[in-house]
Amino acid sequence: MIKKMHAIISVALALVLVMGTFACMAFTASAQDENSPLNDQGLVKDIEGGNILHCWCWNFNTIKENIPKIAESGYSAVQTSPINEVYKGHNGGLQIYGTGGRWYYHYQPTNYTIGNYQLGTEAEFKAMCETAHSYGVKVIVDVVANHTTTATGSVSGSLKYIQGGLYHQNGNIPNGSTNRYDMTQKCLSALPDCNTQNKNYQNVILNYLKKCISDGADGFRFDAAKHIELPNDDESYASDFWPTVLDNDSTFQYGEVLQSNNDHFADYSKIMHLTASNHGGTLRGYFKNGCSTISAASFIGYNSGGVKGNRLVTWVESHDTYANDEDATIPSLSSFWMTNDEIRRGWALISSRKNSTSLFFNRPAGSQPTTDEDLDGNSRWGDNKIGDAGDDNWYHPEVVAVNKFRNAMWGESEKLENLNSKNNLIMVTRGTRGAVIINNSSSDLVLNGQATNMVDGTYTDKAYGSVFTVSGGKLSGTVKAKGIAVIYDESIQPTYPPETEATETTEASSETQPTEASATSIKVSAAKKNIYVNASTKVTATVTNPVGDTTFKSSNTSVATVKTSGNIATVTGKKAGSVTITATNNGKSATVKITVAKRANTMTVKAKACSAKAKKKSTIKKAKAFTIKNAKGKVTFKKASGDKKITIAKTGNITVKKGLKKGKTYKLNVKVTAAGNTVYKAVSKSVTVKIKIK
Repeated sequence: MIKKMHAIISVALALVLVMGTFACMAFTASAQDENSPLNDQGLVKDIEGGNILHCWCWNFNTIKENIPKIAESGYSAVQTSPINEVYKGHNGGLQIYGTGGRWYYHYQPTNYTIGNYQLGTEAEFKAMCETAHSYGVKVIVDVVANHTTTATGSVSGSLKYIQGGLYHQNGNIPNGSTNRYDMTQKCLSALPDCNTQNKNYQNVILNYLKKCISDGADGFRFDAAKHIELPNDDESYASDFWPTVLDNDSTFQYGEVLQSNNDHFADYSKIMHLTASNHGGTLRGYFKNGCSTISAASFIGYNSGGVKGNRLVTWVESHDTYANDEDATIPSLSSFWMTNDEIRRGWALISSRKNSTSLFFNRPAGSQPTTDEDLDGNSRWGDNKIGDAGDDNWYHPEVVAVNKFRNAMWGESEKLENLNSKNNLIMVTRGTRGAVIINNSSSDLVLNGQATNMVDGTYTDKAYGSVFTVSGGKLSGTVKAKGIAVIYDESIQPTYPPETEATETTEASSETQPTEASATSIKVSAAKKNIYVNASTKVTATVTNPVGDTTFKSSNTSVATVKTSGNIATVTGKKAGSVTITATNNGKSATVKITVAKRANTMTVKAKACSAKAKKKSTIKKAKAFTIKNAKGKVTFKKASGDKKITIAKTGNITVKKGLKKGKTYKLNVKVTAAGNTVYKAVSKSVTVKIKIK
């Protein structure tokens, strides 16, 4: 759907997956028992109940290239942006948002053929699906059937002139209306509403969906599903659209039915899975209010009007809550203000649970949360490129650990509880096998005798490697401030062949550590230890006796992020500061310190000669007094010296009061400052403006 939609935010939610134990980057798996919920790659066989990665604005080739990592990270499905032909605005520019393109052209169909200028060709889509399936990953396609582009002249003639008519002609939905006729028979945000009662139009959509399945898709997400009528709506406008198009041979389908008055949520849930929009709003409100106002019990029922969790798709944020210019003060409408670590902790709460299918929305690469000074959220666009992969939060160690936990805990009962009687400390326990502990406080959480149903034993946190113990039904260990711990019994996961050739080992010997002679050692070096914001450098690990690939992490991902590739990491500076990059292999670690600096501000300032009248007060506009180029950040002006009858505002406008001597030239010394931004330093320069009095 499109920008500035308060009544309905198009939610890109997704579906399922779960995965067992994979050795880093190596992807060989033994066959599973036919009754196992997991496939040979250790991912959930069916989309329902797993985790979906929403590859927002990624093109087909980018998704294809990342499929091994997606599968390795525990996602059993990917969700694409709409793959049909769409409106080609801004001369086909590929900015997510700006003067060179718009993300929301995804949601403005012009025809129902596969392939578009933003994502790629039909052949590339088929190749992507083939690669995904080879790794056990399913493909969900986002479908826009409620409306077309507003630029109706761009709609294909075969669609525009379809027999029976393409559009409803009933005007726009009145602002705030929840009347079912308005909701289903009128235009949403001025997007032309399609005649979904028309059998010919229904068949166009059905044939398109079947073609998607033939090309490799496995399931669908239906945009604005609430705005298409049900068979049990008023007989004057009810239709069989949904029974017709849902009969398309897919394995999983869900609709964007954003909860509101008269939404018929329960009725839609009988024919497809649904987005749990109220649950997402509650979760975001929890973080907006400092994680102290809502207890764990508030999350149990999904706030879904009685619809059970196994019929829901849950998410921390969707593409609409992130990308639309909604009010950052209203959590139900927005999410761009959330930090990446808040996203991860929210993900731990929804994805560690038993019932629903969960979707992880991938933000653009280089994006940053909105600050108090940037309430329109412009920093959210990051590198601002449609087609590229987004930021690396989707494969952060915490996210991956939670994904694999969900797979390993398939079918286990769940228990949600607060720890130490504090709402900002939540534990999700699954059966007797494991737990995810979410510490939303700014202090480390030390557990020393926390009651638990987990089996006695020693557990290693899958995200960070810290040790937890259970003895006599009491759990002990430490969860870092604003962090997550993921602990469970390794033995319940599927067993895979060893990464390297070796003789067969017993269960006991498989846990034996390397001998001193064969122990892993690791050293790291950096191509550059001083880099600029938005610049990158390489960190290389030299490893003896490695076990799989090396993993890298930054001590502060807001300063610099890392992307791992084998024994090399790409470190990208995000803001000024120092970070320690830690490389780890087989339990051994080494570090290197990287300093991220801002670039010099390139502002140039030239003063121009001006004039003013002696007998009246005069205002000299900034542009007449200064020429300023290449300034980074807000520019301000301050008087350094000069006659008291000449002043300058912060904006640069000069005021000359009457009474100065006619024919004389006065000098105004000005300090000009460019505040800089996240990439450039602040800079100040002094200039002198000559003002001749007439």
